[in-house]
Amino acid sequence: MRHGESASVDMEALEISLYTLYTIVQPYANDDIYNMDETGLYWKARPDRTLASEEIAGGKKEKARITANFCCNVTGSDKLPVWFIGTAKKPRCFKGINIKNLDLVWRANKKAWMTGKIFREWLIWFNRRMTGRQVLLLIDGFSAHEAGLDLLKEEDIELTNINVQLLPANATSICQPLDQGIIHAWKAYYRRRWLKFALQEFEAERDPDKSMNVLKALRWGITAWNEDITSTTIANCWLKSRVLGPKYGPQTRPEAEKNGWKEAVQQDDIQIKETINEIQDSIQKLSDSGRIRDMMSISQFINPTNEIVDDEDDEILEKVIEAYAEGNERDHETDEEEINITPVRISEALTALSQLRLYEEQQEYGDKELIRRLNHFEQIIRAREAGGMQQRTITSYFS
Repeated sequence: MRHGESASVDMEALEISLYTLYTIVQPYANDDIYNMDETGLYWKARPDRTLASEEIAGGKKEKARITANFCCNVTGSDKLPVWFIGTAKKPRCFKGINIKNLDLVWRANKKAWMTGKIFREWLIWFNRRMTGRQVLLLIDGFSAHEAGLDLLKEEDIELTNINVQLLPANATSICQPLDQGIIHAWKAYYRRRWLKFALQEFEAERDPDKSMNVLKALRWGITAWNEDITSTTIANCWLKSRVLGPKYGPQTRPEAEKNGWKEAVQQDDIQIKETINEIQDSIQKLSDSGRIRDMMSISQFINPTNEIVDDEDDEILEKVIEAYAEGNERDHETDEEEINITPVRISEALTALSQLRLYEEQQEYGDKELIRRLNHFEQIIRAREAGGMQQRTITSYFS
């Protein structure tokens, strides 16, 4: 079964499977229909075919790979926090950072793969989030997904709030909503940030491979998912997937066009094209400066085939074993340098916040909502400061 790329599809069998799926989907409101899918991400890959070949031959790329697990509903009104899977339970760059404060979930195993154990945990987490609702979850038949479902059955754990349905086999390239452009757009937004960072580092005579770390990758990935991927992109990709049958995105097509749906889709397309153009410009600059020897095509760089999560024939036994195995995560990435992060004092945070607010207030068209949020954040920090002072006073009284 191919997961995330075009493959030979029996269209007649697919139509029968889709019709069966329509009958399952029909009773659910669009807000209550979800799709979950994952992709690999080599978070510091350069658009250089020669370098990529050398890294694969040397086995270096595995350490700079993560898996990103996405889930969203039809309307795009609910984009769940991304689950990222790396090779280290506690990468060195996490030192001094409370990863729970980031809008993500971090898990690890030696291959940075989705496993049955992690997917079981994800299903329980998703079920809890859907408390009080009855939702439909569409997934493909990837071995780790089936392993996770098997583990729940063995433990007699019931998913009381979700109905899990498998998408038609061998047709994820056609009917997996997240594969219809959502993940591709997310990778484009991520790689735009990575290339801009690489150019800045080279200009400062620093090696971006050494200054880059997985924490930066996670921050960019979160921003791309939360800020760049729009509900319009999501709903439009659900339409392309055909899993909704006669349903049409967040509204019927005539209503959608009347309410500016067509213009919203066009605006999203423009945003994606501009992002791809920026990536192309960055690649050209890297090539002109001699930082790349054999320039990749833009499509190969944004969504390389070696990032596809699938059950390849030559790896399927290993992946099935891994899917059911306990995670053998490491404590640290072996190729990351130790990063010393100095704790930020409250006084320093308040000074930085004051400067940021002053900057925005001085602009000709300042963002009033941002200034309001900065004022609110200042109150939060000062409350923490007051709480800490009160705690110190109480402690000193009893000491």
